[in-house]
Amino acid sequence: MMSIYGAIAQEEVMNVGRSIAWGHRSQAKRGIIRWKKATYGYWVDEDYRWHIQPEQAKIIKRIFREVIKGKTVNKICEDLASDGIKTATGKDYWNPKSVMAMLTNEVYKGDYLFQKHVTVDTLQSKVIRNQGEEPQYYIENHHEAIIKPKDWDRVQDILEERKKGFIKDGHQKYEKDELKNEAFIEKLYCGECGYLMGHRRHVERRWKKPFETHFWVCCRHDQRYRTERCDTRRIRQDYLEWNFIHFLKQIHRNPNFKNDVLHWINRLELTEEEKQEKIDLQDKVETQNQALYKAVEEGIHENGQNTQLVDKLTEELVELHDRLKHFSERERRVEHERKMFKEIMKKVKKHVEGASEDFPDDLFQELISRAEVCKDGKVTYYLIFELEQEMPETYADFVELKRQQKKQETKEKHEALLNGPEVEELLVFCEEPKDLKEIVSFMNEKMVISDSHIFQVILRPLMKQGKMERFKAPEKGGTREVFHYQVIKHSGFAK
Repeated sequence: MMSIYGAIAQEEVMNVGRSIAWGHRSQAKRGIIRWKKATYGYWVDEDYRWHIQPEQAKIIKRIFREVIKGKTVNKICEDLASDGIKTATGKDYWNPKSVMAMLTNEVYKGDYLFQKHVTVDTLQSKVIRNQGEEPQYYIENHHEAIIKPKDWDRVQDILEERKKGFIKDGHQKYEKDELKNEAFIEKLYCGECGYLMGHRRHVERRWKKPFETHFWVCCRHDQRYRTERCDTRRIRQDYLEWNFIHFLKQIHRNPNFKNDVLHWINRLELTEEEKQEKIDLQDKVETQNQALYKAVEEGIHENGQNTQLVDKLTEELVELHDRLKHFSERERRVEHERKMFKEIMKKVKKHVEGASEDFPDDLFQELISRAEVCKDGKVTYYLIFELEQEMPETYADFVELKRQQKKQETKEKHEALLNGPEVEELLVFCEEPKDLKEIVSFMNEKMVISDSHIFQVILRPLMKQGKMERFKAPEKGGTREVFHYQVIKHSGFAK
């Protein structure tokens, strides 16, 4: 039954929302806008008329004027912040995106575009940019202009020219970002200033195969328009993922970690005195209930003359229930924390013993309430169990590890090539002396490889192994002496 009532109420809310929207659209068709909230630079009176807010209008005129003079949006933001001018929301620093939105807003030349955005979910107030979902209405001369129309148009031309120049210089729009680690959002904080860290990515297009590098950086460092930037650096996302996986390995091996968490949970338990107090409170509640029932019954017979006593007993009973509720909530919390910790440690064990190098998003979300990252890469994890743990690894450790891994991978790749069929065929080919040009031509029929790579990766190791020798002899069809390579006959490698 309740679900039926809920559905009826929900439909009623949606109908009301649609009716209001229809009413606003009908008025917009006639050039009437009835919004109490005006754009920055204006205020609205009781009759919905727009008036210029002088102080804010000065800032808007300044922004447009400086674009015409040739300043970039980032430089304008920096100058506004350095002059101590607050944003519309009272912040110290201006966001370039917000300033760009102001520069392209037709409101400042006195016009109004109705339904730039539309609500697609009435219940959850989900708003999206209107891309044809609803009709739009452009109202000219709706209010007094702050910027002259010719100056507004001039600024649009300047912005368009800058955009074309940006594209002409070879800049391309990035593809959709699918490699950003969503688990880090609003969890990473700068260890130098305590400010929230944000995600950045770099797409390298100069190579045949473009690749992306993802970073997290303090927002006070990366915004160039700030007058005082944080003294930190960008930290690669794969390092942060690697660091957390090492953290999981550490707590899995460390028996003290489990003891520390359980000790913290045990501190939430009721003491013996509190347990006895809980029993006493339960007895008092029972006694108070009986007294309240009796007072109510007597009040009925006496035509409500005992109302003061009933009120007094009710207040005392509510107070007793509140104190009991506090104890009950602590007991439930202890049970919940123990169960949650047990489940988390099961997941940690499965991940570590499974030797997985994949980043466990769920574990990071469940276990970490906050992580502080210093500029040297050291990370301090603040756990949901109100414990903190600093990892000793630094960003330099990670870079060295990656260098060693790459060196080992290259070594294994070279060894595989030396033991592969291509080199075996080369040894047969070199039973008779061959110069480097002949060897390069022969190998490039098998694979794409440079002459320097052939010498460093194939010929030099073969000579060190005693499988091949090098000597000078006249080149074919000439008298100039060049190096020739030949399989050593007595080595057993000649076929």
